[in-house]
Amino acid sequence: MNRRNIVIVLSIITTFSLTFLFSGCDNKITHIGMAQIPSTCSEMKGKNYEEIQESLENKGFKNIKSEAIEDLITGLITKDGEVEEVIIGGKTGYSASQWVPAKTEVIIRYHTFKSKDADSPDESDSPGQTIRYQNIEEEYYDRTWKKQKRKFTGWIAQIIQHECDHQEGIII
Repeated sequence: MNRRNIVIVLSIITTFSLTFLFSGCDNKITHIGMAQIPSTCSEMKGKNYEEIQESLENKGFKNIKSEAIEDLITGLITKDGEVEEVIIGGKTGYSASQWVPAKTEVIIRYHTFKSKDADSPDESDSPGQTIRYQNIEEEYYDRTWKKQKRKFTGWIAQIIQHECDHQEGIII
């Protein structure tokens, strides 16, 4: 092998080595000051907000806020702390693995129970008689989702009023 062929072979080896070296580098260097979105809004919905917050922090987000939606009554269907939506940079339409500035505002909206005001009286602390009407007329949807209107009397009327109180968050 002559000297010229050796130089060509060494040049090819060097080129391939540098190509593999740079292609194998971690691309975090190009994402300084950036954060990576871990998953889509729909994938985060229904999960616990604290887990989502931790996941976002681990991906580099610095401006994370949480917003409680105080709409739970029993917590049987929707769980306390369950995420409704995650808003990143004012949007819910984003893709997983997308890079955004780490300072981008993130708002995690989640369901929880109503907070109790210290100044407001607790209804459960005040004993008293609950007014129940003997005759009521109610509108409701039947099993086929047709709107119905019906009159109820006596014990059935009282039970319906009691159940309607539960739907309003009143526990008696």
